[in-house]
Amino acid sequence: MRRAVLLATIALAARLAAAQAPETRARPDAGFAGDVRVEAGTVTYDAVTGGYLVEDGAVLRRGSVVLRARTARYDPATGEVVATGGVLLTDSTRAVAADGVTAVLGGPFEAEDVVAFLKDGPVALGEAESIEAARDIGRNRLSFSGTKLHGDPAGRLRLSGARLTLCDCGAGRAPSWELRARGADVIPGRRATLSWPILYVTPRFLFVDRPVPVLPLPWLYLPLGDRQTGLLLPQIASSSATGFAVELPVFVTLGRSADLTLRPAYALGRGREDVAKGNPAVRGPILRLEGRWTPAAGSRGQAELTWLDDLDAEPGGESGNRYALSLSHAERFSERTSIRADVALYGDPFLPRDFSTDVLARGTSYRRSDLIATHAREALVLEGGASYLQPLLVSSDDYGLFGSDFGSLHRLPWASATLLPAMFGPLRVDGRAGLTRFGWAGDAPGVAAYWRSAASRADARLELALPLMLGSAATLEPFARGAAVGYGFEGPDADDPAANVWGIAGARLETAVGRRYGEVHHRVSPRIEWRVGTDRFGEAGLATAYDAYDRTAPSPVYTWPVPGGPPLQLAWPVLSAAPPGRFHQLRAAVDTRLSVRGADALRLELGQDFDLEAGRFGETFANGTVRAGPFSLDATARFLAIDGRTEPVPFTGRPARTSSPLDRLTELRATASVADRRGDVLRLGLLSIGRGSSGALVAGLDPLFDLRPAPIEAVAQGNAGITGRMGGATATYDVLFPGRPEVRQCPGEAPREVGALHVQQHVASVAWESLCRCFSAAAFVSVNDCGDVSYRASLDLSRLGSTLTRATR
Repeated sequence: MRRAVLLATIALAARLAAAQAPETRARPDAGFAGDVRVEAGTVTYDAVTGGYLVEDGAVLRRGSVVLRARTARYDPATGEVVATGGVLLTDSTRAVAADGVTAVLGGPFEAEDVVAFLKDGPVALGEAESIEAARDIGRNRLSFSGTKLHGDPAGRLRLSGARLTLCDCGAGRAPSWELRARGADVIPGRRATLSWPILYVTPRFLFVDRPVPVLPLPWLYLPLGDRQTGLLLPQIASSSATGFAVELPVFVTLGRSADLTLRPAYALGRGREDVAKGNPAVRGPILRLEGRWTPAAGSRGQAELTWLDDLDAEPGGESGNRYALSLSHAERFSERTSIRADVALYGDPFLPRDFSTDVLARGTSYRRSDLIATHAREALVLEGGASYLQPLLVSSDDYGLFGSDFGSLHRLPWASATLLPAMFGPLRVDGRAGLTRFGWAGDAPGVAAYWRSAASRADARLELALPLMLGSAATLEPFARGAAVGYGFEGPDADDPAANVWGIAGARLETAVGRRYGEVHHRVSPRIEWRVGTDRFGEAGLATAYDAYDRTAPSPVYTWPVPGGPPLQLAWPVLSAAPPGRFHQLRAAVDTRLSVRGADALRLELGQDFDLEAGRFGETFANGTVRAGPFSLDATARFLAIDGRTEPVPFTGRPARTSSPLDRLTELRATASVADRRGDVLRLGLLSIGRGSSGALVAGLDPLFDLRPAPIEAVAQGNAGITGRMGGATATYDVLFPGRPEVRQCPGEAPREVGALHVQQHVASVAWESLCRCFSAAAFVSVNDCGDVSYRASLDLSRLGSTLTRATR
């Protein structure tokens, strides 16, 4: 704490008190003097020395600042103040006690046997008559003590026999941790250096209730501010590829709105046997440079450069110099206009896999980077930008910089104007217009049968709807929609420019009936949706779509050459804005809800799709929600209950999966949880997509459903977990399981079939928030069914620097 508050209060109180006292007479309670109230047994003025003596229990009050001492002496000639005997200084946020204080106004000062508490917020400390009483009022954010405290005119402080902690464990209880040092050199607002500090920890979990020294250091630097240059605590982290890795971060400020963190690290890698098997492996030095900036309100960003010298050259992996770049920036120029960049680029296609700790994330096949600018009006949104798709988990041969030579198409650039649903008289109107160039990042590989040619595309959509109320019984909403796309193809063998147009019309009829039973409301809502669409008109016969706005030609297969073997007949992807040809569809559904005090406790929807064009039933579907006290359930299921598929599932290029009860469903999504008010949670989830997928997932933007089977095998994924809270501890445990029998293969091992409940990955974490509210610690460990182990641990003392800054202010 700065000495100015202490010394100025003593001096001012002494001067004002003296003005009320005769030259040689002692008088009790000096009463009010200016804005200082002086309470004392006697206040004496010495005419010979010109000094003042306040004794017999002095109490000086100025606003929220209160000074208590047995005696206080002030010499105006030298500016020296001496307070002795149980000195206690308090204000609304601090309490400082000392056996004695000697100071020169505007000069150095010295205090002996200092004890201080910094509160977490303003509290009423004015009536506390002892440091023990002050400690028990409100929450203590910082406690420190020392045998001697010296201060110089520049504000620099030196504390001997220093002890400090952020722990507020209560009277008579040892702190969870504290730092003890032979001496502390403090420059308020900048830094503190501790000589021969020792970290003491009270291991109560071992039933030890006294501080135990655990980490002696010759020297320690503490930045005294939210953003001060200095060393950060070491970080311990590991992925299955890196093995044990330790990081020693250095924080550097770049003014008030930017900073850098340099993170040198070293990964010890995995065993030589694992490397020889081809398991992902990283060993060697790693350097990360992370920058953050907030130059103005509404502007924020960060970037990270990663470089490593990978000494492990596992088969099928990468080694040597490896690098990555990530950047995110968001800028809001006004309430209507903003820009956002989200970039992640990797020097090789295996870097994300090698540093991921999640078994599912390692299978990510691409990473998209985006730049988006947005301007929004009341009913119009203008957007523009660019997108780059970097392929991952592919051969690094001819990969190019960030995968630019691999042959992926990117949106470079794109722009769109979207009209949000708005009423124009009785009509509701919405639409969109867009312009996109799908181009290669590197040299164009030419027109290929599967990979499509580069092209520029213009697209437009407009929908008109007429919402009608049929009395008070039902609502009817007919609509008409038109869509158009035009293409300009690129390349020496490119097709001529072409365009497609088509139309869609439909209607939705819905009614609702309900009844109340006190606070319970039961409502039933039947609805019918009808939709019809034309075939495409135009010459743009795309075999496969660029994205969901395209409508493709009905080409079922393409030939893929295989060196040294017969060619494969593979199916085109089914992504399309609408199925080939004309479509005519109907959907009927009934939704029932049971609400209690306005909140849905039970919801169930049952429905059926019907293809009017083909004269056959589509999928039956059910959606449900249950909320009953601590229990929560959400589920969606789709299945072919009446008519089966008329087309076989195309060749997928993958072996057929073992049969499962889930094969009866084309789609299943379910999540369930049980939670209490303390935060304990038990959860379970399952996602299953049947062979050929479901009509709702295959459908594009225009139809209600699409019964064409997609060229995919059945897939499922389940998860289960539990979260428990006890005191300051939060523990979580989660597992992943396939949900259906499947074939698994670990690197260097033969394939094996596993069951539906086979655990693919265990993930456990423990976070501890000290009951003394002075630190948090966390540990994480992940183990998959191939024996790969990943872990990390952290200790957060981040409040220390900012808390000490408040104290020295």
